[in-house]
Amino acid sequence: QRLELAWSGPLPGLGRRIDQALLQVIDGAREEILLVTFAAYRVPVLREALLRAGRRKVRLCVIAESERESDGRIRGEVQESLGPELAAQAAVYVWPLEARPRGAEGAMGVLHAKCAVADRRVLLVSSANLTGAALSLNMELGVLVEGGELPGQAARHFDALMASGVLVQVG
Repeated sequence: QRLELAWSGPLPGLGRRIDQALLQVIDGAREEILLVTFAAYRVPVLREALLRAGRRKVRLCVIAESERESDGRIRGEVQESLGPELAAQAAVYVWPLEARPRGAEGAMGVLHAKCAVADRRVLLVSSANLTGAALSLNMELGVLVEGGELPGQAARHFDALMASGVLVQVG
């Protein structure tokens, strides 16, 4: 297993940039990519990398927050952000409102996890959403995991959430 820090923000040098690590994950995939994020929009280089993966016949699964399911915290649906060509290739999942826990004050749970898994062998866990600001302006931190048990464990967890109906495919 190999671990590497990924960073976006001032004073580069802590590790690889998060956008570079994410592109490595996507470009290295041969069978499947799982992307999980709160927000995804305005990252043309990411869209192009995912389209390249699609041309290699890599299965793409995107789990993201949506405008409807977030109760307005996000603007637009993830399929719109992906664009028509990519949305047609991807299996897109959301966490429905009715499946979310609510706190004592009525606040609901939010899909706030951010990760990318390629072929169940490479995992990027990061604080960065899949947005231009998160990947180039914000101060964000992540860990790139190559090999070992963690990439497969993360993918299996999301598989279980999809299989149990906690996450529901849209489109």
